[in-house]
Amino acid sequence: MADRMRDCKRNPKSQLMFSLISDAIYWTDELPECLKKHEEDALRFILNYRTKIICGIEDDTIKPLWTRATQAFPEWIGFLEERTTRSATLCNAYKKMSSEAEVELPDTLN
Repeated sequence: MADRMRDCKRNPKSQLMFSLISDAIYWTDELPECLKKHEEDALRFILNYRTKIICGIEDDTIKPLWTRATQAFPEWIGFLEERTTRSATLCNAYKKMSSEAEVELPDTLN
């Protein structure tokens, strides 16, 4: 997983997105292709923890995985300072996208 995470390259055209299953925001240039199921699961926790950092929420349950990830692939663009720093703008974007997803979810099931 670490090699694929390091291979992600910053794209100035990347878009901020929301993952309902991760309850997290991410940029489209951060996701490597061909992750195994358990790697996708780990990435979901990493994205969720980062979103909590952005919103200023403490969560010690996921912190060990976050710490291990920052050691295993510190060059990953998802660890850039502007993507891992507390931000009211990004937190508000997360809250908006999360609310929209919750409203749209029931319609998706029809």
